[in-house]
Amino acid sequence: MATFLTYNFAKSSPMEVITVLRQAYRCSRPYRVWNINQARYATFKCGQQHSKQEYSPYCSPFQLDAFPNRILASPMRSYSTQNNPVDENKAKSEQNQPEQPKKKGFFATAKSTVKDVLIPGCKELWYDFKSSRANKKKLKANNYDYTTLTRAEYYKIIQTSRDLRKAFPLVFIFMLPASGAYLAPLFIIISPRLALSPQFYGEKQRIEFPQLDIKSRRKGYSETLEQLSNVGEKIASNDLVNLCHKIANKHDPTNEEIHEIAKSFNNSSLNISKLSFKHLSALSQSWFLLRYLPSGLLAWRLKSLIKEIKLDDEALSREGLGDLSHKELKQACFDRGLNATDLKDDDMRNWLKNWVDLSVQHGGEDLSFLAHLVAFKSSNYGKIE
Repeated sequence: MATFLTYNFAKSSPMEVITVLRQAYRCSRPYRVWNINQARYATFKCGQQHSKQEYSPYCSPFQLDAFPNRILASPMRSYSTQNNPVDENKAKSEQNQPEQPKKKGFFATAKSTVKDVLIPGCKELWYDFKSSRANKKKLKANNYDYTTLTRAEYYKIIQTSRDLRKAFPLVFIFMLPASGAYLAPLFIIISPRLALSPQFYGEKQRIEFPQLDIKSRRKGYSETLEQLSNVGEKIASNDLVNLCHKIANKHDPTNEEIHEIAKSFNNSSLNISKLSFKHLSALSQSWFLLRYLPSGLLAWRLKSLIKEIKLDDEALSREGLGDLSHKELKQACFDRGLNATDLKDDDMRNWLKNWVDLSVQHGGEDLSFLAHLVAFKSSNYGKIE
């Protein structure tokens, strides 16, 4: 009876084998292997009328004979060869979907960071150090006459010194036995912009990090102008106060306007060592230096940095700007607080020429004028009033 019902049921429409066997199992007595085998044979004969023979990879005929209940618990598998567009589309979509990369654990990330970031960065930093040391020996042999160095040689010295100061804590931690190989990647993962020097940057980081630095520096421009305006009121310099208000209102000053207020920096109140803590803090942020330090340390760091910029300006004035590549022009603008990402080479040269002219002509006023020049020239260049 079970075989007859199963045969008629399977003949009426193509079905999955598991469905037919379940019907046979319900109609037959429990655990009767003979009835299950008859149902299996009837299903196979009827299946030949609808589709070609296919065997399930999950259960063999021997397993069906020995363990009739196993087929009831095995995964459902269709034996029909009729087109099923839903299944085909689903399979194609699954094939076309890109494989999602597996999330790496901390130790795997640390290993790849050491291999791809730390080791190549340390090698590049070492090569820069050797080149900078050779330039320093040349400078020492000429009694520290900076005019004997080319602008590229001098810039290699100051840039490598900055990179060493920035990367030294990370390299020191990396060289610690046992724990250094895991602590250094941890610092890189948490804060790569503050922990790494440009030698360790990837292609994407070389573009993004300078722009983030400029955004951070620009926050100090308005505060610097505000503090400078307050000092201008104390020393009764109306030209200085008016220029600060114009720049705060999105005005890009010309060199002639800046020439007129340059004499105000001869006043001792505007010497770097005489500025207030808020003023020094704002200037430090404008030059991307730590701002929360004692006033004496802030003034010393500002003077050291502005001296480097001053010597670089003199080298650019001697050699000219015509031979600078796009990368060198862009880096020179970034060093002076200008975001040159979307600027053309001619625009960068014109802006640098104006900067260098002001720096060479008015660089003797305790370097305070050059320290504030970043707020004058870099605040609104290229903006429409």
